[in-house]
Amino acid sequence: RLFVAHNALQEKLQGTLGPLREELEEAVVLRTEEEEKTTEWQRKVQAKRVTIAGEFNKLHVLLREEEQLLLQRLVEEEQETLQRLQENVSKLSQQSVSLQQLIAEMEGKCQQPVAELLKDVKSTLSRSENMKLQGPEAVCTDLQRGYKIYLDMREALNRFAGEWSPWDIELFGAGGSRQSLGPQDTRGPG
Repeated sequence: RLFVAHNALQEKLQGTLGPLREELEEAVVLRTEEEEKTTEWQRKVQAKRVTIAGEFNKLHVLLREEEQLLLQRLVEEEQETLQRLQENVSKLSQQSVSLQQLIAEMEGKCQQPVAELLKDVKSTLSRSENMKLQGPEAVCTDLQRGYKIYLDMREALNRFAGEWSPWDIELFGAGGSRQSLGPQDTRGPG
């Protein structure tokens, strides 16, 4: 009886081996498929990483160009305005020297005896009356040009539409709404 029970148990165990081996084969196939999916996923992620880095590199280049443009405009405005202000300072300095000379001459005349004083008094008084201080030229010291430190994405897309045409650029606005600004949307306002 023990022998029969042993044989029956062996047969039962042998019977379960077949389905277990089939499960193992299926598990190996599924694992291989998942490994292939993992490899493909990693390839896709790497490709996307390269694409994102490339797109941002283009934006960095654009931002550097915009920065240089704004800085150049600022330098030009600075030079123009400084030149006008320095011309004003120079003219006022010249007028100050002329006024100091006239004042010194008049003070000297006041110290002269009457006969000497009457000699050139008309000329001196005439020069004195004609000596009018000319105020400086009005120079606006507010920055005249726009130096906005933001990038107009539509303008940027217009400038680089040829380079970015294979991709749509996705922007996320305030509130998380998704907008696709592909080449078809780069016409700008109006």
